Amino acid sequence: MCTSCGSLEDALKLFDELLCESSVYPWNVLLRGTVVSGGRKRQYIDVLKTYSKMRELGVELNVYSFSSVIKSFAADPAFYQGLKTHALLIKNGLVDSDILKTCLIDLYFKCGKVKLARSVFEEIPERERDVVVWGAMLSGFSHNMLWRMLKKLSLFWLMELKL
Repeated sequence: MCTSCGSLEDALKLFDELLCESSVYPWNVLLRGTVVSGGRKRQYIDVLKTYSKMRELGVELNVYSFSSVIKSFAADPAFYQGLKTHALLIKNGLVDSDILKTCLIDLYFKCGKVKLARSVFEEIPERERDVVVWGAMLSGFSHNMLWRMLKKLSLFWLMELKL
């Protein structure tokens, strides 16, 4: 609640009073609140500090932890941090999550890495490509001004067939 009202400092103070360092849930709330709360550079730095602290304390990161971290990297854009996180997802067996794949698609497009975004998209089985995944692709192509490529790939046509 503190972060949604724009008070990250109050949220951190409240978080420090909690005695549940090993539970991922309060950490995820803090990560998500930091991502939502504002300024691009500050957001990225704060999320990275929290993420690093979680890893240092041995907190078991989950899909929601990583989705917040990847979203903050996409906002910066922090391509190399995103690549390292993608590798960590593969190592921890979390790369099969459609939520994380959609976050990675968004990250790679925002970093201008269209081929990597397309590669992640291709890893998602056709029957699992929902409106959110398609939206990330359309938004990413738009962000990179690749309308001609979009037309060549016939994503609109494919999306109509699959949905």
